[in-house]
Amino acid sequence: MEQLLQIDGAIEFFLMTATTNVDWHGSSTDIVSDRLTTVAANVNRQFGTDLDCFAVKLTWVKLRSLWETWVRATYYVPPKKVNFSTGEINIDDFAWDQLVRIVPDAEIFRRKKMISPNMVCTVFNRTPPSLAPEEFHLRHLEEAEEKEWKACMDMVLSIDALLNSLEYTMFCMSLFKNREIRRCFDLLPSKTLKYEYVIMQYNLSVASGQL
Repeated sequence: MEQLLQIDGAIEFFLMTATTNVDWHGSSTDIVSDRLTTVAANVNRQFGTDLDCFAVKLTWVKLRSLWETWVRATYYVPPKKVNFSTGEINIDDFAWDQLVRIVPDAEIFRRKKMISPNMVCTVFNRTPPSLAPEEFHLRHLEEAEEKEWKACMDMVLSIDALLNSLEYTMFCMSLFKNREIRRCFDLLPSKTLKYEYVIMQYNLSVASGQL
């Protein structure tokens, strides 16, 4: 697959050729080798690669895995940040760092294009994410938000296990919801300083009448 990813249009050509010649919905062990040879020969003739039957089968498995990783990654990204025609995920480096904590394999898509997701969906007989109901995206965004809140709460509990009031607890959770504050917090070198930082922010909010 690495050979094809380095050549513009090679993956798309591979998908079209493979779809035309092979029914991929069954078990890969049931595919007649002659069909795989045909796919390999067509791709090799078009792009000067050296695929064989085994390479075609392995490429298909890797492509499916790549696509599924891309779909998982987009669950945690606002739909407006995803280009469903090219597969690009347009988020900043800080958001990427958060994303790869949840979907480590998503690192492969940083600053890279995915092969056309809608084409892959067609080949794999899946519903393209761009055509899925809005509730589909909202549900996964809500799940991502719930995980985010839990991560914030775990962070608070790691420095202050007492949390003796609901007001203070809710403040801590809303505090760490702010990514800029989380970024500053992560730079503090000790648990004591982190605790003092939270208390300082809490006192400032009380003094300013925000609580």
